[in-house]
Amino acid sequence: MAATTSSSAKVNSAPTIATAASNVAQSTSPMLVRLHPVAIAGICDAYERRKEKATRVVGTLMGKVEGDVVEVTNCFAVPHEEGAQTPLRLDTDFAQSMMELTKRGSPQEEVVGWFSTRPNVPETSFYIHDFYVRFSNPNIIHLTVDCTAEVDRMPIKAYVCSPLGVPPAPRDPKDPSPPRFDQASLFAQVPVEIFCWDAERVGLDLITAGRLAPDRVVNIPTDADQVLQTAKLIDDMLESVLSYVDKVLVRARL
Repeated sequence: MAATTSSSAKVNSAPTIATAASNVAQSTSPMLVRLHPVAIAGICDAYERRKEKATRVVGTLMGKVEGDVVEVTNCFAVPHEEGAQTPLRLDTDFAQSMMELTKRGSPQEEVVGWFSTRPNVPETSFYIHDFYVRFSNPNIIHLTVDCTAEVDRMPIKAYVCSPLGVPPAPRDPKDPSPPRFDQASLFAQVPVEIFCWDAERVGLDLITAGRLAPDRVVNIPTDADQVLQTAKLIDDMLESVLSYVDKVLVRARL
């Protein structure tokens, strides 16, 4: 059973889902996920704007794939409902419309996966993942970001989904869809690293400076200020190197 393409895909039950630790995933998949700060900010913003009783927020990850590296550069939330007494409802029409609009604005980006603000992987995640596999590609990732701020760091994990079970009966050779294993699925963890471009680094530096400022106001530095800061940084690095060399020479004389 899988999520349909209607505006509200209903799910009442789910197959068995297992999760594997990162050391297992690294031995079976060489994939690496590079997550950009813009995508993290978008996920956190979607979580802060969630409905009052929502247990989590889900959405689409946009980016590009280069070899075995998945680079996540953007994202958008997708309306959905789920609960103990409520079957899963995913607004698939909204998701497809946003995919098309995002590709028009950024043709270089494609759907690379989907995110959830829940730290674990519940059984309903299988159906959401199945939807993205059907309408993007079978190699998408699932990203979990714990936005509850219950710990000092924000746990971020990425998974790839592998089907388990007995292979299905022979199909029509002209059918382009991947074979389906309805018995179980394995979400294997893959490495994640935070990666940013130079422009994103400038924005992060300003955000950090604003967090430390008493009035939370930061003036954008001019080109001359940036040159001065860079020169000061180089001067400090040279001072550190010269100090180390002096200590080595003193020890050599002894």
